[in-house]
Amino acid sequence: MKKIRKYGIILFAGLCACAAWSCEEDKTDRKFTPKDPVIKLGGDVEVGKAGGSYTVPIESNLPWRVRSEVDWILLGEVENGMGDGEFTFTVSPNKTLFEREGRVTAWITDEYAQSIRVVQAPSSPEDLEVHWYVKTDGSADNDGMTWETATTLHNALSKSINGNFIHVAAGTYVPEQSLAGSKGAAEDATFEISANVSLIGGYPAGAVTGAVADPDANPTVLSGRLSGGRHAYHVVCVTAAKADGRRVLMKGLTITEGLCSGTASYYTLNGARFYISRGGGVTVGNAAVDIADCKITQNKSAKDCAGICIVAGADVSLTDTEISENECSNGNGAGLHNEASVVRMDRCTVRGNSASGVCGGVYTFSSSAPSYTYIYNSTLCDNRTDGSKNSRRGGAVYSREYSETVLVNCTVHGNTGGNGGGIALYGASGKESKMTLVSCTVTGNTSLFVGGGVEFTPYTTMNVYNTVVSGNTAANGGDDLVGTNTALAATANLPAVLSYAVNGSVVYGAGKAVVAGSSFDPATMLGPLAGNGGPTQTCLLLGADSPARTLGMPYVDLSALGQDFDPQIGPEITGFDQTGLSREGTSAMGACVK
Repeated sequence: MKKIRKYGIILFAGLCACAAWSCEEDKTDRKFTPKDPVIKLGGDVEVGKAGGSYTVPIESNLPWRVRSEVDWILLGEVENGMGDGEFTFTVSPNKTLFEREGRVTAWITDEYAQSIRVVQAPSSPEDLEVHWYVKTDGSADNDGMTWETATTLHNALSKSINGNFIHVAAGTYVPEQSLAGSKGAAEDATFEISANVSLIGGYPAGAVTGAVADPDANPTVLSGRLSGGRHAYHVVCVTAAKADGRRVLMKGLTITEGLCSGTASYYTLNGARFYISRGGGVTVGNAAVDIADCKITQNKSAKDCAGICIVAGADVSLTDTEISENECSNGNGAGLHNEASVVRMDRCTVRGNSASGVCGGVYTFSSSAPSYTYIYNSTLCDNRTDGSKNSRRGGAVYSREYSETVLVNCTVHGNTGGNGGGIALYGASGKESKMTLVSCTVTGNTSLFVGGGVEFTPYTTMNVYNTVVSGNTAANGGDDLVGTNTALAATANLPAVLSYAVNGSVVYGAGKAVVAGSSFDPATMLGPLAGNGGPTQTCLLLGADSPARTLGMPYVDLSALGQDFDPQIGPEITGFDQTGLSREGTSAMGACVK
């Protein structure tokens, strides 16, 4: 028995040795050789002007990924694979008169990649004069070419191209389709304007052929209030590419109940970042837009810019439009934010907007590029920041680094902030900013620190012409118009230009020259904010002996002053007051010459 056990042990040891030798031999003879990467795509794709979905086969012997090189080609759910397979993409309608070309690229590594061209046909000129008709009970199955065959707003927007008109009947419309390229969350739902179309509201709910728009009688509401208590991050997103001679028009609409996220993620469309934390009412990215006779009201943001956010080289004109009661609970610029764009406002009201950070009303700021803002014949009232710090500047207007802002014939009243309860101008070394006030009235504003009416800091240029800044209050001094240093205390700095103007009780002639023997009393020489004619509220000049009635800039000089601006401000602006009355034959300061 012992011999059998002994021989068994020897045999087992021998087998183990053989196995080990065999493994060593395998290691030597069976080395791993990686495959040479191989990846092949189907051929180029030609697409009609209407766009569509396409499937592309792919051959690969290794794992691969795929990407679109342009934002008008959107990938489907499959963006990667392990071997042979396929992927899909969708091409948006080409809403221009030009053929366009994009690429889709599949790759294993940067060295092993292959692309296909996607060439899309242009629209034709006759495509650009189409009129769409929308009602709340319209059907996507209808052609939308008459009121009697009205379609949905989403259907009209998705099929429209540059030059089309979309007529929208009264009622409330809620977005149901996600912003292109977004993650598709419920809150990503928006009304996306991706072509240079005219979107016109205010028609009767039961409109028939020949109906005329009247927004006051027929409110047309675009609401971000979704089902289940949710709200859209943006009620409207304008992503239309700029085209020569074409602009988006939004007219006769009320845009409300958007709610931005507190998370600063974004989607890139038309060369612009659309942050879900900005622009609860409207976001415009790198587009040319006219907004007329609209209300952007009662939108909210858990971060910045609840009302309208204008970014990335956009060019936006607002006329006869109200931006009101928008609220930022943890950020800046509640009403309007201009970032590296051009904004023009005429006959607008910016009212009752509030921010926990800086600027309740109109906020202009970019960290790297100029922001141009021109505000004419408008009233900015009852806007506020929380004012808990002096840096919570600009209740109504706050222009920061790289900004250039001009206000003509404007009334700034009843706003509250940290420094600069009404208006604040801030700059930094190498990032200077500039503001010019012409024929404005700044009164009744409150600073919880310094500069009740207007505050400006170093690295800025403040020019004041024919303007009344009086009747404001500040807790730490500098009630009206004041320059500040980095400390809280006001300095004696005057603006670069203070010409034919009132600062507090002091009256100035040309070139900062104090007018001896003249004094201004806001309590008896300025009326309350009220409707005094024209589309916006103003404050009347009171008292026949008021120096503001007779010591202002002469009409001829005002007209000449406008020619010095770039772009020029014509006499149709400088030659009239905020209510529309001619300044000819008068020498009155401020926004209202009555």
